[in-house]
Amino acid sequence: MELALMIIGVALLFVALAGVVGLFIRGGWRAVLQPERLNVLLAACAVVGVVLGLYAPIADLVRDRTSKTENAAVTPSVAPTSTSIPVSSPTPSPTPNPTPSVMIVEPRDGDSVPVGATVEGKSSAIAAGQFPDSPPPWIFVLVLPKPGDPNQSWWVQLSPLVRGDGGWDAHIFVGQTIDPPGTRFEICAIVSRERLEAGRYGGDLPPAITRDCVSVTR
Repeated sequence: MELALMIIGVALLFVALAGVVGLFIRGGWRAVLQPERLNVLLAACAVVGVVLGLYAPIADLVRDRTSKTENAAVTPSVAPTSTSIPVSSPTPSPTPNPTPSVMIVEPRDGDSVPVGATVEGKSSAIAAGQFPDSPPPWIFVLVLPKPGDPNQSWWVQLSPLVRGDGGWDAHIFVGQTIDPPGTRFEICAIVSRERLEAGRYGGDLPPAITRDCVSVTR
């Protein structure tokens, strides 16, 4: 558009100048300055002025639109920034350690037993095996002759063998053959972290996590 207006303006200017030169050659200034020819020349100059006068605003308009188009083409689009909100995961509660337990199943409270007897029981949270090879805590079986007699002591028996299902059994000695029939004994199974060796312990039971006791007679 800009180039076309410029070409038109220059062409009209050259046409006007060519007419003036032609008139001047044929008749001098008198021919040029004749009223009718002078009016034509002035009209041509006015047209050239109008064309050239329109050139500047039209050129500015074209440049402005071109600039906007180029800016729109090169302006990068900005994607919205997503803000992620951190979600805190719940802290798992620690799993409490199960509490060991022990129970005598055989003999039962009030049963009559021989000198050499077998004690059977069940337990939970006790490692399978036998003291001292298995990890603590352990099950121990103790026998007290004539409960209530201050001169008697608890006797630690041979260590029980604990099975994988928690069941256990131990061989024990309940008094001596010379004890009269009907002699009372107390049998206790305890769970303890104290290392107890078979033999006499003392007048009180060892410290225990838990225990279960039965009274029997010979």
